[in-house]
Amino acid sequence: MFNGAGYENAVISLLQGLGYEHKYGPDIERDYHNPLYMDVLPEQLAAINPRATAAVFEEALHKITAIESGTLVRKNKIFTNWLQNGLEVSYQEKSETKTGILNLRDFKNPANNVFQVINQWTKSLSGNKARMDRD
Repeated sequence: MFNGAGYENAVISLLQGLGYEHKYGPDIERDYHNPLYMDVLPEQLAAINPRATAAVFEEALHKITAIESGTLVRKNKIFTNWLQNGLEVSYQEKSETKTGILNLRDFKNPANNVFQVINQWTKSLSGNKARMDRD
């Protein structure tokens, strides 16, 4: 029978076996107002989408970090759709507004993706740190 720590360690071990890098959350300096690990996201978006411009990345990061309001389930559905199908972004080209798709994953070259499992990830609640699994 698993307890919380045993289950967590089993999942971490499983993901490491699939090639995920393990990081311990309290060792990571981060912005507690942002639920994303921004140390790798901007760089990886550029690696996966080499033809996109800085303005496209800026809009994509804004959309990802300020995902529309709604329930957590709704936000997860939106983000899952972006992971699977790409994120639609608008950009200016020669004074014309265009739209395109920015990929969050590289399905053609999986080695271009970064997979990490971070345990004990915390977030801020009224200025205090709280474990994510207590939400």
